[in-house]
Amino acid sequence: MTGGVAGAGPGSRLRRLVVVLGPSILVLGAAAAAPARLPVLAVLVAGLLVARRSDAAVVRNAWAAPIPVAVVLALTAIPEPAIARSLEACADPASPRAIRRILAAIAVLATAAVVVRVARVPAAGLRLRRPSRAVGILSIVSLGVAMPLAIALGPILAEPFFGPVAFRLASPLALLPALAFAIANAVEEEVAYRGAWLGWGEAALGPATAIVVQALGFGLAHGGTDFTGPQLPVIAAMAAGGVAAAVIARRTSSLALPIAIHAAADVPMFLYAVCPPG
Repeated sequence: MTGGVAGAGPGSRLRRLVVVLGPSILVLGAAAAAPARLPVLAVLVAGLLVARRSDAAVVRNAWAAPIPVAVVLALTAIPEPAIARSLEACADPASPRAIRRILAAIAVLATAAVVVRVARVPAAGLRLRRPSRAVGILSIVSLGVAMPLAIALGPILAEPFFGPVAFRLASPLALLPALAFAIANAVEEEVAYRGAWLGWGEAALGPATAIVVQALGFGLAHGGTDFTGPQLPVIAAMAAGGVAAAVIARRTSSLALPIAIHAAADVPMFLYAVCPPG
């Protein structure tokens, strides 16, 4: 992988497809097939160690882009802590579920920092910059408005796909660990998908392809065995959300607004997992 990947012949085009698009294709496969996630992460790390010697920034960006997402997917192999749903667990400020997500977010941020150093890709591609004043205010307002809507409508929208979804929010204190969980989960996924995979991916694949690829991966990653109804509508909705979040991140040059909206949508996930049925 030394030198560029340019060329006009069929062999050169095939080499570009493998070298530049191949890493993202691997992660799409891992998103769709859970048993492939750890092996794909290992392949990507090995590939990055080779790609880092390339003089072509496009190659380094291509192999760097999906690695944080591969880490997110690999973390799904760690089982969630078993917690009996109760009022005590619901309002526990040190909830194991929230702590696990915080640690996962730290792992993804650390991975991104290591990749920046190893692959010599720009940290600015992650869009982890302070938003403009207007975007910052909009992010705070969006979180405050969308969170109660998600709590009210989430169970209704989820029931056709996951079965009865009910929880009892008996204490406002439950919103503290729920917010910690939701913000950590949003940071973990937005940095991986709309930060690394989109930011570095668009430097290798072009903006349109990078938007589509990361959105498809985001949708596929949200399939699984928890469904009692059809998976395809949920996967499609998550992919559409991935496109919208990518457009917002590119327009605002920041992940602040996608993180705020994502966090608001994730609050009901925590409440359902640990709060007693309503």
